Amino acid sequence: DGDTYWTTAKIYNATDPADHWKSYSPGRPSVHQDFQTLASSFGVWILIENASCLGDGYIKVQGYAPETTEIRLVNGWNLVGYPSESSSLASLTLPSQADTVSVWQASSPYISDRLPSAVTMTPGGGYWVHAISDCIWSVGYYE
Repeated sequence: DGDTYWTTAKIYNATDPADHWKSYSPGRPSVHQDFQTLASSFGVWILIENASCLGDGYIKVQGYAPETTEIRLVNGWNLVGYPSESSSLASLTLPSQADTVSVWQASSPYISDRLPSAVTMTPGGGYWVHAISDCIWSVGYYE
């Protein structure tokens, strides 16, 4: 409904060694926008500079729910979304090459590394996933 005011959205592209971080800021000249399209596989960092601008705390994303999303994980860290309508234990959905999942926490250091067996992935959530080798993660939306 547009009542949550954010100033910058960032994604992490592990496949671009020259510049992993891509960003979009409303009102910034297009020449400085290197992230313009959102995909269901992305995990997104969103900057809300002032808690009073949080509104209802939701940001509406429009589009169609894919039946299956294939997410390319590269060797190392990957910032990904979880495009499913139901929660799942990370160890049951991630490929075997994923050995660590990092999740946000409200207190410092704000991120916590965990084994996949200790993380429940929730619909629309974003996660840092560490993979020991390149692989494809296939996520079914209706699983």
